[in-house]
Amino acid sequence: MVLILVVVLFGCAPRGVKTPPAGKPVAAATDPLFAEAEDLFVRGKLAAALEAYRKYLDLKPRGRYAAWALRRTAAIYRRQGRPGLALEAYRRFERQFGNSPMAEQVRIEMLGLLLEQERYADVIDGASRMLDKTTNRSSLRNLWSLLARAYSAIGDAADAAYYYHKLLTAPAGVPDKDEVRARLQAAIDRLSRSEAEMLLDAFDDPFSRSRLMFRLAQTFIDENLYDEALDVLKKFRELYPQHPLAGKVQAMADDLEKRFVFEPFTVGCLLPLSGPYKIYGQRALEGIELALDQVAGRLGKQPFRLLVKDTGADPGRAVEAVQELVQQKVGVIIGPAFTADAAAAMAQQLQVPMIALTQKAGVPETGRYVFRNFMTPAMQVKALVTYAVEKLDLRRFAVLYPDDNYGNTFMELFWDQVIASGGQVVGVESYRPDQTDFAEPISRLTGTYYSVPEDLKRTPLVRVEKPPELPLESEQRRGPLGRLVADFTTLWTGLYWDETLGRGDKRSAREGKKPLVDFEALFIPDSAKTAGMILPQLAYYDVNDVFLLGTNLWHSDSLIELAGKYARKAVIVDGFFAGSAYRPVKRFVQRFVSVYGRRPGVIEAFAYDTAAMVMRILADPALKLRFQVQRRLAAVFDDQAVTGPTVFDPSGEARKPLYLLRIKGKRFVELAHP
Repeated sequence: MVLILVVVLFGCAPRGVKTPPAGKPVAAATDPLFAEAEDLFVRGKLAAALEAYRKYLDLKPRGRYAAWALRRTAAIYRRQGRPGLALEAYRRFERQFGNSPMAEQVRIEMLGLLLEQERYADVIDGASRMLDKTTNRSSLRNLWSLLARAYSAIGDAADAAYYYHKLLTAPAGVPDKDEVRARLQAAIDRLSRSEAEMLLDAFDDPFSRSRLMFRLAQTFIDENLYDEALDVLKKFRELYPQHPLAGKVQAMADDLEKRFVFEPFTVGCLLPLSGPYKIYGQRALEGIELALDQVAGRLGKQPFRLLVKDTGADPGRAVEAVQELVQQKVGVIIGPAFTADAAAAMAQQLQVPMIALTQKAGVPETGRYVFRNFMTPAMQVKALVTYAVEKLDLRRFAVLYPDDNYGNTFMELFWDQVIASGGQVVGVESYRPDQTDFAEPISRLTGTYYSVPEDLKRTPLVRVEKPPELPLESEQRRGPLGRLVADFTTLWTGLYWDETLGRGDKRSAREGKKPLVDFEALFIPDSAKTAGMILPQLAYYDVNDVFLLGTNLWHSDSLIELAGKYARKAVIVDGFFAGSAYRPVKRFVQRFVSVYGRRPGVIEAFAYDTAAMVMRILADPALKLRFQVQRRLAAVFDDQAVTGPTVFDPSGEARKPLYLLRIKGKRFVELAHP
């Protein structure tokens, strides 16, 4: 009967759960009842032993061996698969003998019971608190094991790997190293890229580091970061040439290199050579071909191949063209212009470097393999405002813009840039894109279109980041209500009431009064034709002696023809000026005219610079893989560019100074060049 009872009791214990060993009896136990219980426990007679321990505790709850009796009671309950009673015994021990020498080991046993009950949060909390208090090596190993298993159970692979690594590298070691290695490997196999990178800095033993490097390479591949994967695999081969995984690492590296290798001196090109934008594509191609002839010749007549694909205006054709160029093993792709979004996404997916020739917002943000070398609205606005504020010492600006996508984009960028530069926008007016008579928006801009109500005569709205301090007397004149309105307006709109700008003198144009022009510069983001109509009308309405700021669309002879003397104070921004005294520009223009019989424009210049930059990079025989080209582009400094010295910021956006022009007589001249 006793044998059957023992079998039943052991059969009730959860499978795979380690319970405390019977161990040796307490040495020299002098109490007969406790000694009898110990003998029964060691011989596996658990039911009888449990009864004996209970009897001892009933008779001597504070006896010499009471702590041991409680610990044995909890152990027997665990073996019998009665965790609730076991936990109650452990808690009773904690209440009565929490300061005893064996308390630390009992707490570890209780945490083991909580682990069996899948109370992982309690295990992590309890074991973490104990780690801060113990220096016992055996206790530390037990706590690391508990934490590793708990973290693994809740899916926290990083913390599980950390504690398995602590176990594996413990000074005294662990008896079951093979099992710990297997568990560590299982945790590493579940790590994310960031977790593997973090632990790689913390682990120093060869077993852990080699597995972490292999896992890191796998995560890089999963995220299509093939260049980083190759770097890790190369380092793995250098550090662990005889590793069991060395063969697999070599195969992975070979496969990746096949994806990245490109034919030397091979450049892809995506341009709209048909459809509505073919004139732009043809101009860009002429710039690229000139670079192929001129730059490649200076590099020793390398056999550069230019593979050109016509994208038309079709994003689908652009995507297919990227795929075809990758199959043809180009090192880099120049373009496209009008289908950049779709092509850029495919280039990033296939990880082929692309330098787009587009103004479209957000293209470089597609990914690390996508760059842009072209002039953007933000670049133009920054150049204009910086020059106006720093060189002309202007602070008060107005904007007159067409109510279309182009005008709204430039108006918003300009306004923000003025604020960032410490200036003020004191007036903003729009007009219809098809408008030819600008009397109404000009009158509104100067306050002469209609009478200003009395309560608003002295309170124009100005958008600034921080309202200036107003004189005390101004505050007093406004009164409590005026201050309340001003504070509310500033809070919700970013605008404030500025008495110091003063529009109190402005009257209706019908009264024959002259306008009060309270701005020093007027920004008009529109074509040369429209600007040519607006500028004379500004003079007619007595808007004189203000600087006129224009985008690169103003850089046209039609502006001079239409506006004439009214454009004498115009400041125009552009990405290229064929009449520049800048030596690289002079050489480029002379060569272009000799080949094509005409002067190049901004499109030809940016295409030429992009192709020249690419060819100088691909001429390096050390570059064999496309990710090496991507890295070289990210670090490039091109001081030979005709559009100005060029670098790429971390997003892949070109950073370069732009040209600033003015009109002198019947021609454009430089105010500043790169």
